[in-house]
Amino acid sequence: MEEQKNKRGKVGLAAFLLADVLLIGAAAYMIVMRQQDIPAGVSLSSTAAATTETWMAETEAASTEPEESVPLELTDEIDSRFAYVWNVTEDRVLAEKNGQERMYPASMTKLMTLLLACESGIAMDTPYVFDKDMLDPLIAQGASRVGFEPEETVTFADLLYGSILSSGGDATAALAEVVDGDEASFAKHMNRRAQDLGMFDTHFVNASGLHDDEHYSTARDIALLLEKTLENATCREILSTSVYTTSRNSVHPNGMEIRSVVELRMQDYQPEQVKFQGGKTGFTDQAGYCLASFAEQGSDTYIVVVAGGEEKNAPTQDTQKLYDLLCGTSEQNPEQD
Repeated sequence: MEEQKNKRGKVGLAAFLLADVLLIGAAAYMIVMRQQDIPAGVSLSSTAAATTETWMAETEAASTEPEESVPLELTDEIDSRFAYVWNVTEDRVLAEKNGQERMYPASMTKLMTLLLACESGIAMDTPYVFDKDMLDPLIAQGASRVGFEPEETVTFADLLYGSILSSGGDATAALAEVVDGDEASFAKHMNRRAQDLGMFDTHFVNASGLHDDEHYSTARDIALLLEKTLENATCREILSTSVYTTSRNSVHPNGMEIRSVVELRMQDYQPEQVKFQGGKTGFTDQAGYCLASFAEQGSDTYIVVVAGGEEKNAPTQDTQKLYDLLCGTSEQNPEQD
């Protein structure tokens, strides 16, 4: 009798323990389901199937998304050895030709000189007096000049406009002196700023772009420089100006009227798809003919840099062609043959 009671007691204890295990398991299951946002009563197998279907649907949708556009590789479409076409607003490179290979930037260098001068905070009416010792070396090197004379007093604004519109080496050298004391110090400033802008394949030796084997850049880097320059309202205004008259002084009582070299070069090569705004030309025997420019269409801003042209009209013709081929139209990245 006692033995039967013991057996019933053991069975009851086992049943009690089994019930506890089942309750604990059920509670754990409900917690897991709640954490995973899986409704109670839905089996793990059906949940896994639903997850798999969702993953497959997402994968299929991703595979149908358009691929990121690839820049058009230019070859014989243009005469310039180097080119870079950029939709700045969309941050999209539309085309390039040797765009990241080193080249000599010539007077496109003056974009950096302009930027640093405008960033210096020097007042526009700050006077500067030219001296013979500064001008004579520029004349000997055959540098382009505005036409300022020894002992002539001009303003900081005259130097800014003269450096861009006339591509004047006299104005550029003066800016370097006013901003940093001398051209060597200014060149170091230029190189520091270039690194800040991500122009990692650029090195400047002087403020004007006169040839030096160690004075180089790329079409891409010049595009980055121009884009940053355009962010400065004063720089943008100067680059877009057609005509400027220097301040009156004893040497030029009526001032000097200077016209934009870029506008004169582009007057017969105006693109139809965009509104050409301005830019900076360049030339040395080693660099060839160059042009960095910008244009607008609607809310979009475009930059085109061409360099290494063999003929004087090569950069203007190529610039017109690239703007009309790639910018301001619905077909901004035609397929390559």
